[in-house]
Amino acid sequence: MENGFNVNLIKQIHEYSIRNDIGPDQQLRSGLIEAYVRYMCLNKAYLVFLSMRNRDMVAWSSLISAYTFQGKAGTALNIFEQMEKANVRFDGITSLGILKACSHAGLPDEAQK
Repeated sequence: MENGFNVNLIKQIHEYSIRNDIGPDQQLRSGLIEAYVRYMCLNKAYLVFLSMRNRDMVAWSSLISAYTFQGKAGTALNIFEQMEKANVRFDGITSLGILKACSHAGLPDEAQK
């Protein structure tokens, strides 16, 4: 029941932010992505990501980590490729997410790229 309560609270925060026009805030959006992922709501996390006008490194890294955490390494790697195409710089946290994705997927050669 605790997880259901927390997901409902996250949804309420998300809806409140939209109603009060604070939805576009980058930090809030990245936080919502992380919160939804924590409670296994990957689809909602992805929708928040898609709704972002300007996707920064934190948003991209959050989504990559989310898919890696959910065991969807191939999708995480595809998102990283999209991040590169969008010319968004990445840091050590993003790199760690990619290394984990490659490790989980059994793709050691991809990790070296």
